[in-house]
Amino acid sequence: MRCANPALLRHLGTKNSDGSLSYTSKSFDFQQQGGTVTVKAKNGATLLQDGALSTEVSPEQMQALDKVQPIVDKLNAAEQQEKLNEVESESQTQSRGISR
Repeated sequence: MRCANPALLRHLGTKNSDGSLSYTSKSFDFQQQGGTVTVKAKNGATLLQDGALSTEVSPEQMQALDKVQPIVDKLNAAEQQEKLNEVESESQTQSRGISR
């Protein structure tokens, strides 16, 4: 279970006045405070914290969390592609500078 990955919050989260990031979905509340990422159910129960799954997670909640994973994977892929594009762009800019 990697859905507590900060990528979800970096892309979809809202920055709060205390510096934390938060995102509210239909089923869960996601929050990142410093390096700690927490996923809570709508009833306030902590389901996942820094990748550690709570023993209180119901099978239904587990299924719903599993549905979040493909979204996180897409966001991670997009983020990696963006970084790759930046590196390629910098490389091309440096190449042009050398050939002049």
